[in-house]
Amino acid sequence: MWSRPMNLRLSSRIVLVFMLLSAALLTVVGLVSYFNPSVQSLALVSILALLAFTAPAVFLARTITRPLRALAETVRNFSREAGARPEPASSGDEVSLLAHEFELMGARVSARTAALSAESAERQAAQEGLLLRNSALLAAVNPIVIVDRRGLIQWVNPAFTKLTGYTDEEAIGQNPRVLKSGRHDQKFYKAMWQTILSGAIWQGEIINRRKDGSLYPEEMTITPVRDATDAITHFIVIKLDITARKEAEAAVEKLHRELLGVSRQAGMAEVATTVLHNVGNVLNSVNVSATLAAESIRNSGAEDVVRVAELLQEHAGDLPGFFARDPRGAEIPGFLAGLGAQFQAKQKMILREFGSLTANVEHIKEIVAMQQSYARVAGVTEVLPPAQLVEDALRLNAGALERHGVTVVREFEDVPPIAVDKHKVIQILVNLIRNAKYALDDAPQADKQLRLRICRNGGDRVRIEVRDNGVGIPAENLRRIFEHGFTTRRD
Repeated sequence: MWSRPMNLRLSSRIVLVFMLLSAALLTVVGLVSYFNPSVQSLALVSILALLAFTAPAVFLARTITRPLRALAETVRNFSREAGARPEPASSGDEVSLLAHEFELMGARVSARTAALSAESAERQAAQEGLLLRNSALLAAVNPIVIVDRRGLIQWVNPAFTKLTGYTDEEAIGQNPRVLKSGRHDQKFYKAMWQTILSGAIWQGEIINRRKDGSLYPEEMTITPVRDATDAITHFIVIKLDITARKEAEAAVEKLHRELLGVSRQAGMAEVATTVLHNVGNVLNSVNVSATLAAESIRNSGAEDVVRVAELLQEHAGDLPGFFARDPRGAEIPGFLAGLGAQFQAKQKMILREFGSLTANVEHIKEIVAMQQSYARVAGVTEVLPPAQLVEDALRLNAGALERHGVTVVREFEDVPPIAVDKHKVIQILVNLIRNAKYALDDAPQADKQLRLRICRNGGDRVRIEVRDNGVGIPAENLRRIFEHGFTTRRD
């Protein structure tokens, strides 16, 4: 039983003590008997008494030591069952052995108590963490559902009840299909389950039904949960009620449609305003041309012709003598020659202005036609040389450019004809040229130059550039110039 025999056990020590005492007693009795024969009988009695007490002593020793050994062995076996490695037995007696085993057991119990305390602390920390996470899930604003692999609801938080109307008692054990709205087909749900069973996360929008039958849209995320063997056991479903967002999107869409309608009306108003603006510009040119023509007619020299005619009528009876003798008559031929040259110049200028008047009136007709084409949503497409369009736009701005001393430079490359809405393009070019003229008006330099360039722009595209050396566009307006209705001209 023991790892090695025990030396000087308690029983042996008791028997040895009794033997030593017996030997000492026998020695004393023998010496006394030897010197005093009268006490020999006493010595015999003593020996018999000693032998009588030896047997009980041995029995007593065994009676005391056997329970001690059994108790020590029990303690040792307890240590083995507790998982402690047995240590060599003590070489002392049963009492020492028992004390040694109790000491070892105390150390093992202390170590085990410390381990259990650590395990208890870890278990308590884990329980506190679980309690905290459970509290967080319960307090979460978003509805959270835990579903097992069979598709049965295992747990829901209060937010789920608030959203759907189903209590946890009503929901647990049910299949999430109790929320189905009928708005999604079987293919939708099949794709969802295929995704989460493959281990991937499913995210999407879905329309579900509350307990009271009302429908609501939600954004749902389903995340698979795996065990230690990497097998999917549960799914965590996080829901987000997007009713407010959908209502806002619907309101925005409605507002967008209303804005489109207003924009169409504003576009029609803008077209009308643009037409009036362009007609006004053209009418200004018409007014200038008419004024110049009227001024030329007023200063044509007709009064001088009348005075010459009156002189000739006055000397009609002697015209040769009048031309020969009267200084006034001698000046009449030269005066008439100069007056004729002046008439020719004025005639050309008046014809030019009337030509401008005709072109401007034609442009007014074109603007009106353009407005009608806008009203019909689609204009007439024509195939025209780009240079013709630019020249037409220049002609419509010719009077203003000439009055403001603007030099026009043409850089026209050989490009193919283009299919365009003529009146729209002319409107754009007229506006660009007019804006360039305004920029040149504000420029300090005397050399005011407007450069128009026509070139290819890759493939079958044509590029028309209108460039001036005027004041330019401020950096802060480079993007704003493309905003609807933006202008820097207050008038």
